[in-house]
Amino acid sequence: MKYSISVGTVHLIINFLEQYGLSRDGFLKDSRLDESSLGDPDGRIPTIQLQALWKKAAEQTGVDDLPLEFGMKINPYNLGLISYLLMNCESLGMALEKLCHYQDVSCAGVKTAVTTTGSRCVVNLEILDGDISEPAYALNSEMATYVTMMRGLLGEAIPLDEVYFAYPAPANTSTFVSAFGTDNIGFNKMGYGFRFHASWLDKKIPHANPALFPLFEKHLNESLASVQQSDSLTYKVRQEILRLLKGEEPKLTVVARALGIGERSIQLKLSEEGTSFRELLDGIRKDLATAHLKDNKLSTTDISFLLGFSEPSVFSRTFKKWTGQSPNLYRRELLHEKK
Repeated sequence: MKYSISVGTVHLIINFLEQYGLSRDGFLKDSRLDESSLGDPDGRIPTIQLQALWKKAAEQTGVDDLPLEFGMKINPYNLGLISYLLMNCESLGMALEKLCHYQDVSCAGVKTAVTTTGSRCVVNLEILDGDISEPAYALNSEMATYVTMMRGLLGEAIPLDEVYFAYPAPANTSTFVSAFGTDNIGFNKMGYGFRFHASWLDKKIPHANPALFPLFEKHLNESLASVQQSDSLTYKVRQEILRLLKGEEPKLTVVARALGIGERSIQLKLSEEGTSFRELLDGIRKDLATAHLKDNKLSTTDISFLLGFSEPSVFSRTFKKWTGQSPNLYRRELLHEKK
């Protein structure tokens, strides 16, 4: 799969680099980019060209921390549709969940996952794109952007417990301390990400308008489908699962037959794209379950069978694993919030 970044995000980076006095024509040429490729607002640029852009900018300025500087200075409200969706989420936890889901719209090639263990929330990033030869350029900008975005959404900085990177420590880490607001920054670790207290996930986003949320999500779903549709097996499998999810659990065997691809090939390809058949099925079921629970016309028993669960009790146990709540409690809390 060829991963790409949105033209809108590339423009933000180019505008940032021009503030350093760099010649636009010069670094575009060195990165094999041209103005015609940047003219389509819905266009995409291969991530390998963005890597070349960062590398050339670092060479011309002598500043290796440009991606960190970009993430620190970016205006969270300039990230297009994703910005509008996030600022109308009810809580930071919801915003991070949606950020992970729609990440590919702005920049594919890196998979972000948010998990909670005990009292700590972990935001972990995994590189999927083999063309990302310089992880620091991709991960530094993305992680710093996340931290800036969270601060912008809440109107206050979140104290991070730890920030970690898999690559070796640079000679100077002062920009890292400024970007992430902590000196607890580790290198040569097992991955990339940061940790903070999970209580921040419940923080409400000021001035969020839930009525606008469905509008922006509809457009983002269309954008995400457009990004993924061309050559992603993940998208094709998702669509087949949705088609088959009518009262029974879709089986990999049936999906493979419908797509004309061997089961083993599907498993290997999905793994390369950073997911699995089970993860896709569970993600779709979870999304549909939460949507159905907002509609009082369907009982939890109806929902369990619509989603292909053998028994309502199985659905209840599975939903609790996903959310920490039973379906009935989740629905009651939704109704309480509407009052």
